[in-house]
Amino acid sequence: MKKNIILTGAAMFVALILIGAGCSGNTGAVDDNGKKTNDVSQGQAGRYESYDESKLSLAATGNVVLFFKADWCSTCRALDADIRRNLTSIPSDVTILRLNYDKELALRRQYGVTTQHTLVQVDSAGTMLGKWVGSMTLADVLKRVQ
Repeated sequence: MKKNIILTGAAMFVALILIGAGCSGNTGAVDDNGKKTNDVSQGQAGRYESYDESKLSLAATGNVVLFFKADWCSTCRALDADIRRNLTSIPSDVTILRLNYDKELALRRQYGVTTQHTLVQVDSAGTMLGKWVGSMTLADVLKRVQ
């Protein structure tokens, strides 16, 4: 009897661990700083992901915005947090790509980015369609998307 109770308890514990691991949502992706991240593509919502040049092709059927952010920048952290809190508010045709301001020097030069917390809307060829500095919320970003 005791053996059955112990085995049942152990089986339930293992099942809970496996269920918890499956529900964590961690994609195993790595952000622009080498840290694990949860890049997001939520059903009908748009996307908020780390930059990769191949993702510019998403602009062929939607809008792509590059977010040049720095971990040491308080306003960048605030916008990043607001976007993450409101992921389901990103329209399905919008993709926001995070870039590390301190590491992406060539892209900064390409788009004339001279300060962190700069956002650049691009087309699928990477051509700049618009640029602005300092949106404080996801709603502000979305108002500026052309």
